[in-house]
Amino acid sequence: MRRRALLLCAVPLVAACGAQDVDRAELEAQVQRSLQAQTVVKVNVQGVSCPNRLKAEHGAQTRCTVTTADGKSIGALVTVTGTANHRVQFNLKLDQNPTP
Repeated sequence: MRRRALLLCAVPLVAACGAQDVDRAELEAQVQRSLQAQTVVKVNVQGVSCPNRLKAEHGAQTRCTVTTADGKSIGALVTVTGTANHRVQFNLKLDQNPTP
């Protein structure tokens, strides 16, 4: 399965149970905003669903599902690339082929 790297962006951290991680709802919102802001690969995003919080640790990953305006689902791998100043930087890779 081919993937394409799309972007690097920053997400505010949310503390949970003493650990620093990114709240699921905030992660979904940030992924959607990041995709809508893209100029090279334009994705018409209807919504984003992530299964859980994202740990604020280098290399932590989660898979989200992006739903396009035409009803297709695209898998998205979110990987933490760094943390600084109470923010998490992540790399977002979309699956090459969306599923109907």
